[in-house]
Amino acid sequence: MKQISRTFLLAAIFVSLLIVSVAYHSDRRDTRIGAHAPALSFDSEPSEALSALKGKYVLLCFWSSTNAPSREAVNVYTSWLQRQTDTDIGMIAFNFDKSEPLFREIVKRDGLNQELQFRLSDERAARLMRDYHLAPGDYGTLLVAPDGRILAHNPSPDSIASIIKV
Repeated sequence: MKQISRTFLLAAIFVSLLIVSVAYHSDRRDTRIGAHAPALSFDSEPSEALSALKGKYVLLCFWSSTNAPSREAVNVYTSWLQRQTDTDIGMIAFNFDKSEPLFREIVKRDGLNQELQFRLSDERAARLMRDYHLAPGDYGTLLVAPDGRILAHNPSPDSIASIIKV
């Protein structure tokens, strides 16, 4: 009798782990290098900017004014891109600030290209953070190939140049 109970218990644990594992993996999107970046779909402003980037290498920047490394990175990438004249690379930056006026002021003070900067509403921000595995305050940048594959996480301008052969 004990043997049957033990077997049943082990089988139940195995089935539970299998169900949890399948559920966990089926909902997560892959943002590893070489994987295809999760789809970005918006019903307003970012849609136009995204459609202009089709067929190009793209830097996807995720930043917040309260996260110094991400804010610095968006400035570095913006400056680097302004110096690139013969490359097929674009950038779009998603901001997670709660305050629209703060976001606008930072974009203005830092001299960022306003057409490439988008502050996300709470709902959009939550969806993008989930899709791209971002934790609050833990932002970064992805280099995405024209075919949608992720080529690098937080690349330096020098490494971007070598990856895309600028």
